[in-house]
Amino acid sequence: MQLADYEATDDREASYLRWYKIIAHADAGHEDKVREGIINAIQKDRLLDHPEIGGAQYVMLRRFIDDNMQYLRNQRL
Repeated sequence: MQLADYEATDDREASYLRWYKIIAHADAGHEDKVREGIINAIQKDRLLDHPEIGGAQYVMLRRFIDDNMQYLRNQRL
């Protein structure tokens, strides 16, 4: 199964999946997909009624990016 074929089972999982796909696109240098993905993810996250999404989740994703920046190929994105 590829990541693109995976379907999330709840709102929190769906949001994490969207953001991890954006990180993967950034690592691959797909700038258009990154910019489109960010807009899409923020719009969808705003519609969800989940206390973790947008708060603790974003802090964890930011920490993941900061901790792994040295391993990402396209750090500019």
